[in-house]
Amino acid sequence: MPLQKCELCGRAFSSAGAKLCASCAEEIDDSYIKVRKYIYQNPEKRSFAAIVEATEVSEKALSYLIDHGRVVVVDAGSGRGMKCKVCGAVTGEGALCEKCRTRLITEKLLTIQYGISKKKDAADNSTDITMLKRGRKNEN
Repeated sequence: MPLQKCELCGRAFSSAGAKLCASCAEEIDDSYIKVRKYIYQNPEKRSFAAIVEATEVSEKALSYLIDHGRVVVVDAGSGRGMKCKVCGAVTGEGALCEKCRTRLITEKLLTIQYGISKKKDAADNSTDITMLKRGRKNEN
């Protein structure tokens, strides 16, 4: 088995594909159980600081859980939380922020309904969108 560097503590360990060493994996699993139980019992107190204080889970462990999408916290404005896979903005939950999610859905709908794609140059695409707004599709 190859050596891998633990994502949490940085120690080298023998891995069959895992990204955490055995001790960190156990710590993360225990932390997840504590945090999940706390969130279910206190849904109104889902801030990062409240979770750390009440569960005595380390900030590093909670950040890991948030970054990997296992826990969602309310205080996305604190700079902690999942980051958008497209622009890097803090989302609070999900892989995409609201702006990127909306843009992706809009582009997908335009592609499906009208055949507009990003492969066209900017001038052609803006013409197509202008024609769509007027209720006509640009036939080429």
